[in-house]
Amino acid sequence: MNATGIKIAVVALIVVVLFLGFTASSLMRSKAFRADLTGREEAPPANTNVRGMISFHVGPGDKEMTYLLSITNIDGTTWIRIHEGEKGREGPLVLDLSPNLRKGVELDEVISEGTITADDLQGPLKGKPLDSLIQLMKANNAYVNVGSLKHPRGEIRGQIRWMTWARRP
Repeated sequence: MNATGIKIAVVALIVVVLFLGFTASSLMRSKAFRADLTGREEAPPANTNVRGMISFHVGPGDKEMTYLLSITNIDGTTWIRIHEGEKGREGPLVLDLSPNLRKGVELDEVISEGTITADDLQGPLKGKPLDSLIQLMKANNAYVNVGSLKHPRGEIRGQIRWMTWARRP
């Protein structure tokens, strides 16, 4: 395995350990989502070797959601956002996951985590409960998009979907 493969394996392991640090039984009762981020998913597709993965876990009562993001091989990240929209179509911004991100910052093997509440929602979801975002995610009608200096309209993107091992409530 080369150095890049080892780095990717280490990042994946850290993501699993940090995000899935709760019991399997709680996972089976939870609302959990993920998105695999690639340039192929951009509209139009972006020619890039950048990859990413983001996982979401909805807390009790649907009042907050935690997320964990991993990105590799990116240079000059400018923003990380969630948009409403179907696969292959652009939609309105509903949540910015990078309000403090400095433009042009170089990220490699990034692991970012945070908590989302209804107060964070924007655009058509502003003023609505967090469940509004959860419903978009359940309907496969939300995506994560990451922009960079090289691709200012978006370098990687991925549709948010249920995690296959999580039972749908």
